[in-house]
Amino acid sequence: MKSSITSLAKARLFKSASLLALIIILTTLSAMTSFSQILNPGFETWTNGNPDNWQTSNNPPVLINVTQSSDAHGGSSALKGTVTAVAGFAIPVAIISGTNEKGFSINERPEALHGWYKFTSVNGDIFEINIVYSKNGSGIGAATFRDSASVTNYTEFVANSIWESQDTPDTIYIAASITSSTQGNIHAGSTFLLDDLVFGTASTTGVSNDNSALNSGFSLEQNYPNPVSQNTTIQYSVPQASPVTLKVYDMLGQQVATIAYGYCSAGSYYAFFNASNLPAG
Repeated sequence: MKSSITSLAKARLFKSASLLALIIILTTLSAMTSFSQILNPGFETWTNGNPDNWQTSNNPPVLINVTQSSDAHGGSSALKGTVTAVAGFAIPVAIISGTNEKGFSINERPEALHGWYKFTSVNGDIFEINIVYSKNGSGIGAATFRDSASVTNYTEFVANSIWESQDTPDTIYIAASITSSTQGNIHAGSTFLLDDLVFGTASTTGVSNDNSALNSGFSLEQNYPNPVSQNTTIQYSVPQASPVTLKVYDMLGQQVATIAYGYCSAGSYYAFFNASNLPAG
C-alpha cells in the first residue's frame, strides 16, 4: 500500500495540494495499521522500570534483569534483557506481551513477526522469540526464532507463522527470552537488545525458524515465561508421526492438567497453558 501511495505522490506532487494532503493522511493510516496490534512495539514508553503493556521477569529490588536502553534501532530506546546472577545462580530473563501476561488483541493472521535484535551469547546460550496465536483460550498457531550466535549490530529477525486451523486469532502472545543450548543452566552475562516489532511478510530463506529439533529426536523445551504466574507456553518437537500426550504435574508429582493429546505429524508444536486456577507450585 505504501509503495503505491509513494508512486502516486511522485507522479502528481504538484497537481493538487488537496491530493497531497490525502496521500499524507493515507500513508499515516497505513503506518498506524501495521503497528495497531503490537502495543509499545519499539519499547519507547516505560513506567516504574518496565515497558508499558509488557510483563517482564523483573522482581525488584532482588532482581532487575530487563531495562530500558538508549542503544536503539529506531526511536530513542530499546529493551535490554540480561541473564543476571543472584546468590551465585543465573536467573532467566524474559518478557511477554500484555499486562499480567494477557497478550495483545488481534484480528488477523500475520504471515510473520519481524523485529531487530542484538545478542551476546555466553557458552552457547540461545536468544528466542516465541509467538502463540490463540482463539477463545486455545492455541491455533505459533512462530519461533532462535539464534545462538552473538550479533553485534542490529539484525532483523523473521518468525514465520505456522497455523493449525483456519480460524482468525483473537489474542497474540509474544515472548522473548534467553535459553540454554543444552538441558543445563543458562549463563550470567548473556544479553539481548530488542526493538521495532512489526507484522510483515514471511521469510522464504528457511533461516528464520529453527527446525533443528526435527533431526535430533523428541524434545521438550523450557516453558516460557518461567516462573509462571498465569500463562505459559511449552514448545515440543516430534521427529516423526507419533501419538503425543503432554501432561503437567505439580511439585508433589500429582497430575494437574493434560494440555496436549493426540496424533502429531513431524514438526514443532506449541502448547498454551493457563495456570491461573492452580495454586503456586
